[in-house]
Amino acid sequence: DLIAASFHANDPPSLSLRVNSLRADRDAVLESLINAGCRATVGTISGSIQLEHSPRLETLPGYHDGLWSVQDEAAMTASILLNPQPGETILDLCAAPGGKTTHLAELSGDNATIVACDVANGRLQRIRDNAARLQLTSIEPRTISKDGRNLPAGPFDAVLVDVPCSNTGVLNRRPEARWRFDQNGLEELVVLQTRLLIQACELVRAGGRVVYSTCSMEPEENRGVVDTAL
Repeated sequence: DLIAASFHANDPPSLSLRVNSLRADRDAVLESLINAGCRATVGTISGSIQLEHSPRLETLPGYHDGLWSVQDEAAMTASILLNPQPGETILDLCAAPGGKTTHLAELSGDNATIVACDVANGRLQRIRDNAARLQLTSIEPRTISKDGRNLPAGPFDAVLVDVPCSNTGVLNRRPEARWRFDQNGLEELVVLQTRLLIQACELVRAGGRVVYSTCSMEPEENRGVVDTAL
């Protein structure tokens, strides 16, 4: 599996679109993209479209109308697993740039309260911009400190913890991560990831849901963090 993943890291990345189910139908979006000259096919996740050799994305039909977003299919699964419901209060602990945040809003019919946190207000602006384009109103961006002392008060019905990581599972999208990866950096990340997951567990209500996700293949960042938190 590791050898296969190593080869995959050198492959050109695929491009996936997530159709905004509140504003559009996947088949209609797919037809409009094909009519615009795109090589587009139905994706493997509900509401997703695979795109090849497209022009500039912002020039494609439906982008400015908020009918779709660019998001990798693997990333879509995190929000689907959290299973956000209308009326719930949901925390996205590491939200920027907001792909998963806006997906949570769409999955809950834009009828949940989604508190989207990040340590940089500039990064939160990307969430505001994406929410405006997609015409979503249930997202509440909030700046938090790096030490996590000013986290929003819970309890939350569900918490998504999509942590900063080494990115070793997406090196074909982030090739610069190859040169940032070392043992010291990995150990620092694990400390941060563990703290974030424990804080998420402290903020979720009894019987609530927490989804922990990374885009790393390192066991220390995945099963190791979960075992430590448990």
